[in-house]
Amino acid sequence: METILITVAVVIFEELFKQGIILMKDMIRLIVNLLYLSSRKYQENFIKRHCCLVMLEENDHLRTSLNMEQLFIETRFLVNNAHQSGIEVANETQYLIVHGQPGSGKSVFLKWLAMEALKREERIYNHQLIPVFIDAERLNSPDINLLSLIKDEFLLADLPYVDKFTKEALKMGRLLILIDEIDRIPEENHNRSRAITHIQDFIHLYDKNRFVVSCRTQNRYIYRGKLGYPQRELATWNDDQMQSYIQKYSHTHKWPDSTDKNLWRFLQETTNSQVQDLVRIPVYLTYLCIYYQQQSFPRDGSFLEGLDLKSAIEYRNT
Repeated sequence: METILITVAVVIFEELFKQGIILMKDMIRLIVNLLYLSSRKYQENFIKRHCCLVMLEENDHLRTSLNMEQLFIETRFLVNNAHQSGIEVANETQYLIVHGQPGSGKSVFLKWLAMEALKREERIYNHQLIPVFIDAERLNSPDINLLSLIKDEFLLADLPYVDKFTKEALKMGRLLILIDEIDRIPEENHNRSRAITHIQDFIHLYDKNRFVVSCRTQNRYIYRGKLGYPQRELATWNDDQMQSYIQKYSHTHKWPDSTDKNLWRFLQETTNSQVQDLVRIPVYLTYLCIYYQQQSFPRDGSFLEGLDLKSAIEYRNT
């Protein structure tokens, strides 16, 4: 599938051509061959590295073969005590900080937004930009360099003239830069403070681009006084989102007919208030789907009554 990278990259390479950095014969070769191949490789690399989810088989064998988009549910943010579509917020906001509880879908939203930005057709992201996804853990170094990390992403796709291309793309404001989970950067040796200062300086230096940064709600104090940009918190899921997710999960994992409807009914009927509250957070609903499948799809909801969902998922993650 042809991505937006080709459209944007041609504009950047045309500018490099005007500056005398690229010769005409190289421009033809870039557009006809290298650029098309690099565009495909960039998208394939992105899906492979960031959008393949672990899929649970009936025999408990795990394999990474499920594209994240197959399970994606529309994200909504809390804005002035009301809900607003995640894509609307992303389209409207040049510099955005995404908050949320652990497991609420911050990383998934950033990755999904990058996938939307890559599309050339049937896209709902309004800005023609090349997305670059950076896991903030890669900023855990005394020698933090976002420019180098962005260039590395293009290098993986064998993009030609990568150094000049990266600098020109940033200068022209042609990138959507997504920095995920800045609160996971360890504070030891002041690495976190140094990284946040570097992010702030980078945004100021390349202010024509668009930026999305994510952080857990309880840790937003870490950038107070530095990243003074609009902050939006992910809303917990409503009934429609939960039911849609269960349906998608059951379809992708090939559940028997009607088992998704049964699980939804069990959730409505259970007296376990902890389960009813927690499954509005995506990671807990995902775990419940896994647990339901592992229990061979019980015919009644009694398996929910004594379930300590919070402890169960903490144990699974140890």
